[in-house]
Amino acid sequence: MSPTSPLTLSPRSPSARQVSLAPAPDPAAHGRISTGARSGGRPTLGIDVLIDIVGGLARAEELWRPHVHHDHLSRTSVRLVATAAYEVWLLGWAPGQGVDLHDHGGANAAFVVLQGELEELTLGFAGITTQRLRAGDVGTVASGAIHDVVNAGSADATSIHVYSDPLRTMTFYEPDGTPRYTEIVEEVPALVSSADQARALHPSVDARR
Repeated sequence: MSPTSPLTLSPRSPSARQVSLAPAPDPAAHGRISTGARSGGRPTLGIDVLIDIVGGLARAEELWRPHVHHDHLSRTSVRLVATAAYEVWLLGWAPGQGVDLHDHGGANAAFVVLQGELEELTLGFAGITTQRLRAGDVGTVASGAIHDVVNAGSADATSIHVYSDPLRTMTFYEPDGTPRYTEIVEEVPALVSSADQARALHPSVDARR
């Protein structure tokens, strides 16, 4: 997930997510995104693996807790881990902050709530469904799915999100599924970018593939 405008940390971190706008998407192109294969023939990691990764990182408090930050003007983001196969973001949500309905391009995703509560809104054939996620709960987003995440509570919330492939575009949608615009997520430095370090965090995944 990314913000609808560039986000800031206080002071701004080089790992904060940056975005720019791309041309408006072709509505007829939605649903044609290929899944399960990376450029170069390397596979996108499956949802089950991403759940395993976020669960392990949630327990690695020494990695993320020093970087937790909440800004009541803008949702915050820090790129924790970057590998060729996946990337991990730490997001801080003040009350009332959300994203709007969006997809993750061709990426699979999973996220875990670390602190507070979040609501996930998913757009399907029957309309929008809502799920409340509390600390320790995990949400999943398959490639091509359209969803939103919102802090509808009265306290700050924090979450970790993992994407495979690394997140590069997000298209935003109207509630009826009509594409509105696309954001390009600009690559920024990660706190952990060495393949060896990333594999030590999650030994079952070959971070160099």
